[in-house]
Amino acid sequence: MTTIRIIGIGSYQGADQAGWLLTDALQAQAASLGMPAGQLDFCRCLFPAQLWQLVEGVDLAVLIDAVPGKPDSVAEIVRRQLSILPGLHSSHGIGVGEALDLVGSLLVAPPRMVLLGVGVKPMDKFASTDIRRVLPVLQARVGDVIGQYLAGLTPTCA
Repeated sequence: MTTIRIIGIGSYQGADQAGWLLTDALQAQAASLGMPAGQLDFCRCLFPAQLWQLVEGVDLAVLIDAVPGKPDSVAEIVRRQLSILPGLHSSHGIGVGEALDLVGSLLVAPPRMVLLGVGVKPMDKFASTDIRRVLPVLQARVGDVIGQYLAGLTPTCA
């Protein structure tokens, strides 16, 4: 059975909550993503160092994180972009890029991973109006990633 996990990466600080809040909103509308019950789950990642534990045993991990950029935009972020995007660091001493390296190092069979960056203004608060504006775009993109994976295609990997 294929297991897909949607993981919101974030913190309690301002716009960095976007990954969590959008993952929660996607979970509330999980039926629209076209997955049979029991094959799709959702969780929050509080600090990137725990990412390897959250992806262990899944086939596809879709990571959702706030990135500095045009508000309400959704873009796939590939591994090499993580080092050039401003602000993608962590106060926990390890960022998303390093966490992805850990996944490859610690897991015998790492899952496919796709990182979707949601554009935010870093100093702003991410509010319910932001969620309503970006959710349809994110929902469509996550649905596309899942559909590609289930069709045997390789979605862009982080």
